[in-house]
Amino acid sequence: MFFVIKDNLPYIVGNDKIYPCEVSATQVRTDKNHPMPMPKDAVLYTYSEILGKFGICLVDGWNAKTQKIVKVSNKVVSSIPKSLNTTANPDALPEA
Repeated sequence: MFFVIKDNLPYIVGNDKIYPCEVSATQVRTDKNHPMPMPKDAVLYTYSEILGKFGICLVDGWNAKTQKIVKVSNKVVSSIPKSLNTTANPDALPEA
């Protein structure tokens, strides 16, 4: 799985196109309905490199139901348009 950064946002690479995606420390979700052409000057990044570029990491969180400490992502960075946000339309974004 490779990524590019365009307009300071992550996009996932697929064949000769890039797709908007949502990246956290625990998952990557991709909007495969809105492909874009690969930028000519694109630099490819691995998942680990993208996490580092955006300062995404696992942090301790609290699960109130189980009363235990769990690992959660400190943030989510997304290039997916707001109209396709996972909260509004979770079925629109299958995991990569």
